[in-house]
Amino acid sequence: METDIKGITRREVLAGAGVAAFAAMTKGIAEAVEKGHEHMASTNSNAEVIKTANECVTAGQACIAHCIEMFKAGDTSMGECNESTQVAGKMCGTLAFLALTNSKHLKDLAKICIETCSECEAACKKHEKTIAQCASCAKACRNCIEACKKLAA
Repeated sequence: METDIKGITRREVLAGAGVAAFAAMTKGIAEAVEKGHEHMASTNSNAEVIKTANECVTAGQACIAHCIEMFKAGDTSMGECNESTQVAGKMCGTLAFLALTNSKHLKDLAKICIETCSECEAACKKHEKTIAQCASCAKACRNCIEACKKLAA
């Protein structure tokens, strides 16, 4: 497998771009729900999960961007952080979509998101005192975990 940036494959770069596009799409819909568009707000009771999942994706993207900059500089110390953030971002993007569509699989995915966000939070906590992106990502993960726990209960 050919790599573009030290340790990152083209597939991972494209996957990250896909997550970014998906997050942008779900964020717009989530904003519509929050602003009270009747046709969306009346059919969706998952506004908190949608909001926290999208915040997790957005904070994760900033964290991943920071990791990529470090990789470019030859520092691979953020490898675990990058990997767990990639996974959590993809899961949270899917969570937001399932919440928007009131999927019957939402509670099951929320339980998995608790795990993936917990792993991401743990990885980011190692750097949160010195790297703002990691601090934001860890906080977003904590908020998403709490929303998922409420949903999965």
